[in-house]
Amino acid sequence: MGVDVDVQIYDRTAALLGQMLQLQSERHRAVVSNLANQDTPGYKAVEVDFTQALENATASEAGRLPVAVTHPRHIAIGGAPPDFPSGAVLSTITRSNRLDGNSVNAEMEMAKLSQNSLMYNATAEILSAKFRTIRSAIRGTE
Repeated sequence: MGVDVDVQIYDRTAALLGQMLQLQSERHRAVVSNLANQDTPGYKAVEVDFTQALENATASEAGRLPVAVTHPRHIAIGGAPPDFPSGAVLSTITRSNRLDGNSVNAEMEMAKLSQNSLMYNATAEILSAKFRTIRSAIRGTE
């Protein structure tokens, strides 16, 4: 008599943390692109709406039914978190006080870059601690 146990190494929290890292990477790319184009006439700065993208990611998982892979040739659904670059909500910053129409504010972009770096590092540390906990549980040590 065997016991059928469904063990998920990547639980919902770890998957969400992974999604957050992807979104923070996308935000980093947007800010760096803005800084690289700060002297381009007519360039409109872009911004990643972190809150909206995260809500989209969590809402897309909320209504899903659990899917079981019962045959080796079945394709697992929901194993990997969705790609944020396609799910990231980009908005264009159109306000500009410059004569050339460029909407990049270098000081604001540097502040966003610093904040995003801090958030990325904190998220990575939380995810790392989660994996250490899983590893500890597997090994049976503290």
